[in-house]
Amino acid sequence: MFGRLLDVPLGAAPSGPETTPPSPTDPVPPVAAAPDFQGVDFLVGGIWRAASEGGMRYEETVARTLNGWFLGSAAVTTSPSGEKTTHGMLGVDSSNQFLLMWGFRSDGAVIELKQVKTPEPSPPGSTSWVLEGTCLGLKARQTLTQTGPNQMNTVTELFVNGEWQATPALPYRRSAAGITTQACPVCGSQSTTGSRPGPARPRRGRRKPRR
Repeated sequence: MFGRLLDVPLGAAPSGPETTPPSPTDPVPPVAAAPDFQGVDFLVGGIWRAASEGGMRYEETVARTLNGWFLGSAAVTTSPSGEKTTHGMLGVDSSNQFLLMWGFRSDGAVIELKQVKTPEPSPPGSTSWVLEGTCLGLKARQTLTQTGPNQMNTVTELFVNGEWQATPALPYRRSAAGITTQACPVCGSQSTTGSRPGPARPRRGRRKPRR
């Protein structure tokens, strides 16, 4: 559907002399190099999991898509009232190299954020990215901080009554097992499905032969 918007409508193309279509043997032009994600592509791979004190559980996967030009994500949020799925895309604005992020949730909510530069440096031993935009019709800000190769924290803020109101930092940890994955039909990213792994069973030793 969105790809159709990039096509020139029939009859709208400028008139001119007919050109010979390229031969199937003509060399294909190389694909341009993927943009600089400023290190946020550390998110690619594995399964990110987090749980809040309110009983919310989060699982998310991130994968490169569209020739590496974007990062596609698929997330499942589970609460006592049910489950919601979110598919997202993260790219880079070619005009200023700022990160852009869009999210589309199974209840119709749309999230649109753009990176902002802040004068505050990242905490020692970590790297942070700050994005602002709109979420559920409200001005929103999300700060993502990488605290290790497989660890990150997120802080979400909403601008309410003239001031920013932040939620407690939510720590995520990455693992690579326990959940099966399913490809998103739109962007090709992987979503998490299936049950969580149970406790590992102890391995039994070999029985000694009876005499």
